Amino acid sequence: MLQVIALKTGSGQTVQAQICQMQQNHVDDFEGIWRDILRELGQDDAFWSWATKKRLSVNDDRFEAYAIEYEGLIPIQFLYATDGRRRIEG
Repeated sequence: MLQVIALKTGSGQTVQAQICQMQQNHVDDFEGIWRDILRELGQDDAFWSWATKKRLSVNDDRFEAYAIEYEGLIPIQFLYATDGRRRIEG
């Protein structure tokens, strides 16, 4: 699934981004870029284990993992808990 979406920046500007199912490169980007930034800001904790969340979405139909891509970076990742009976279609 790949879908173009509009995001509003902190300055109020609207930009185009893409939402897609989380891939290994998204997990790698988090580990290589975002984890250190979050640690420096004191925001790093156990809930940021995107490798675990990616595995969960692959092995358990009750969960889906997505990433939002903007300018080649992944500023947003999220895990969606379904009721086990449906998948998000795009």
